[in-house]
Amino acid sequence: MALGFACQELGRAAPDFCVLAMGKLGGEELNYSSDIDLVFVCEEDGGAYSALAQRLIRGLSEMTATGFLYRVDMRLRPWGKAGALVTTRQAYLDYIRKDGRMWEKQALLKARPIAGNLDVGMGVLRGLETQVFQVDAELARQSVLTMKQEIEAKLAAQGLLETEIKGGRGGIRDIEFTAQYLQLVHGAEHPGIHSINTLDGLVRLVNHDFIQADDYRHLTSGYLFLRKVEHSLQLLHNKQEHTLPQSPRELTCLAQRLDYPGPTEFMAYHNQHRAAIRRVFDKYVERRVSATAITAVLPHASLTQHLGGVMEGYADRFDEDQQQRHLALLKALSPAQRVRVEAVPLGEQRWELTIVGYDESGELSMICGLLLSHGMNIEAGDAFTGHSIGGPATGTVAHRKFIDVLQVRARGPLIASGDLGHKSSRPSVAGELAPARAAAPTTGNIDADFWSQYEAELIGLTHHGHPEARAVNQGRLARRVVSLVEFEPDAASLLLPLEIEFDNAADREATVLRISGEDTLGFLYELTNALTLSGIQIQRVKIRSIGHLASDTLHVTDETGRKITDPRRLNELRAAVILIKHFTHLLPQSPNPEAALLHFRELLAKLLERPDWSEQVASLDQSEVLGALSRLLGMSDFVGEELLRQELGRVLPIVTDSAMRKEAKTVDQLRRELDAELQVTASLEAQREVLNAFKDREMLRVDMRHILGHQESFTGFSL
Repeated sequence: MALGFACQELGRAAPDFCVLAMGKLGGEELNYSSDIDLVFVCEEDGGAYSALAQRLIRGLSEMTATGFLYRVDMRLRPWGKAGALVTTRQAYLDYIRKDGRMWEKQALLKARPIAGNLDVGMGVLRGLETQVFQVDAELARQSVLTMKQEIEAKLAAQGLLETEIKGGRGGIRDIEFTAQYLQLVHGAEHPGIHSINTLDGLVRLVNHDFIQADDYRHLTSGYLFLRKVEHSLQLLHNKQEHTLPQSPRELTCLAQRLDYPGPTEFMAYHNQHRAAIRRVFDKYVERRVSATAITAVLPHASLTQHLGGVMEGYADRFDEDQQQRHLALLKALSPAQRVRVEAVPLGEQRWELTIVGYDESGELSMICGLLLSHGMNIEAGDAFTGHSIGGPATGTVAHRKFIDVLQVRARGPLIASGDLGHKSSRPSVAGELAPARAAAPTTGNIDADFWSQYEAELIGLTHHGHPEARAVNQGRLARRVVSLVEFEPDAASLLLPLEIEFDNAADREATVLRISGEDTLGFLYELTNALTLSGIQIQRVKIRSIGHLASDTLHVTDETGRKITDPRRLNELRAAVILIKHFTHLLPQSPNPEAALLHFRELLAKLLERPDWSEQVASLDQSEVLGALSRLLGMSDFVGEELLRQELGRVLPIVTDSAMRKEAKTVDQLRRELDAELQVTASLEAQREVLNAFKDREMLRVDMRHILGHQESFTGFSL
């Protein structure tokens, strides 16, 4: 808007002029009293835009009767104050390539176009990207460290080193500089970690294993705390302020504004956060314990033999003792003992659960569902699947092994292990599940056999190589979960949003899915079940929760073990995963969750073959529609098979249109509808097809009305 006013006042256009935002404006992190850092760029003849640039700066920063908009800082342009006010694309590229200093490359990490010709701005940034990330890791570390030391030296001279929350020890700059240093040195090979925003950048860094999970938590929680303090200080003083007040009265006022009882409690939290932040900064920058050094540590050599090589991120996640425990469990595997489970109590009804085994399709979904059925909720975890080993050349069957480490918590009294198909050493596929036996309430000291029984059940569920057998077991487990887990009544029909982001640049061998949604009961089971039923192989998983938000990262491939790059396939996958997860969430409404899940998978497969699949999927993704489908598909095999047999274009409107399902038709109305359809046919054979299709569709509609309770009386059943 300001640029438009400036152009209007000068009576000129700016077709190739763009404003780049830097700093906090670029990173979408403005305070209440922030300066804004800008750089002006154009394609050609920057001097022609000099008057426009000056008018724009004046319009943004000059004082009026009602105040001013922003303090504008232009010092981040090439050559700083001595440089041209508007820089051409080529001049900017030449400057960064020949004379750009490390701190200028660091500043460009937060650059984004915000006004004018945004395509010009994006073109400039794309051209600069190669230069920004072509850095020597040690020179980058030294530059970041030197800059931070200079800031702290100035603050120490003023006695503000511990109370200045922006540049002081353990302050906001420690977090920003840590993230930016790691982005600079790893961004060339891992474009997935590029981000203008500090918090988003930290998420990307932990997802790529350049920051450990505990360090990520310290930095993000500390950043949110310090930014809240910063906002409060600036609102309190109505100016740019980053220093904690020295006056006890003012400090008390600040503490109470931030909902702390008093200054003592506030300062305790403040000191705790800043100490933790500083330890992380020292680890990655000051002491040069970077992610490169961390991930350079290789797992135990014998471990790589079981896993077919080194799994990226594994050595970062587990120390030597943990790796040795994993190795011992892997060595204990055999064709008869395909899964091993080890549980370490953590107190307060929490356990660290390590599960290793031979990988089967849907393995993680089975693990999650079986835990859920036994009253266990997964709070966090990491899952790794190794590369394929063995084969004809070695005289063995090709196979892969997995290592899953999960932190689980009992939701209440544990449910003792029942039989989910494990019959001694020969698991069965067919047959009913034995009823589960309720266990007595526990405070963490459960029966010693609990986890061994869980292990036996898991073997029974997963030891089936035939796809049909696995599908049957998935359905049986769904029925078990629904029968034993008490879902919240209000949540039973509520479909919460699910965000799915695809990234094919972050992993050379797999497509990365970043999935976030409300951390509801059974979230991970529903999610992994949806991926399994969509034919997706899960290679690696990071399970994390931030408050009530589940934020999981999955590395996946298609059925052939390849990345998923086709845009149509990605769109289909997004739709299918969301729809199946939502359908799984509504299975408590189904009389037979096992049959409903199997039939729904077939229905979705047919749906995705249609050219209008996206519209049809959107029409299904409603709680009322999916709830009705769960009841219909689980009522009987006849109804489910009849729905699948018919032409979807004819029956889907009955399923998705609640008014059509609820409508009771008279005989005359049915006759009129049939006559209207017959009138447009020319031959006897065509009329016969129309008549049969009409009969099938209306019979299905009648069945639906009866099953869904829209028609209870027997005399009215046929209408």
